Amino acid sequence: MRHSLRSIQSSLPLQHCFGCGPANERGLQLATYTSASLKRVGFSLWRGTSPDHCAGPPDVVNGGILSTLVDCVGCALACGSRVDLTKTWNVTGRLDVKYLAPTPISSTLVLLGRVRELTDTDEQPQQNVPWADPFTSRRARVDVAVYASNAPAILPEIVDAAATSDVSTWMDRIDSEAKLTCVGSVYTVEVKPEWSTSKL
Repeated sequence: MRHSLRSIQSSLPLQHCFGCGPANERGLQLATYTSASLKRVGFSLWRGTSPDHCAGPPDVVNGGILSTLVDCVGCALACGSRVDLTKTWNVTGRLDVKYLAPTPISSTLVLLGRVRELTDTDEQPQQNVPWADPFTSRRARVDVAVYASNAPAILPEIVDAAATSDVSTWMDRIDSEAKLTCVGSVYTVEVKPEWSTSKL
């Protein structure tokens, strides 16, 4: 029996984020999926539609593109447990990325993310969002691994495995059959939507 997976970004159809905004036709339009069975684990699949546009060296994904993908998965999972994503957002306070190997631009990228830390604090996140008003903020650390796969047939199996809670086997399979090219940690802080352009 297949469980339903949902895209976190589908709850924000007007989002224009370059990395994951559904409304940004020129963006990467990354979708991050999770389900009740996954809890704090999620995944994304991405394949560049304009290889030349997303390249660094020839045939290799640009490092900034990889950082953007890691960032978007991290923020999405940090706020994915919210019932109403329009009332609170998560923004990046710090992003650490380590590039392990060149990422072939012709490959399908599988991004696996896991929320490692989730804390509530009464501190005002001045160093992260200096224009934000005082409020109780929620901070998170999400670890993300980027794998490059040249076997598209594995992708439907990833979805099935994720939806049936077989997370450990699924991750082991990815680790053995795809190439780990990049890892990162995203440190986020929760803010209210009204901080945006009116506060700049």
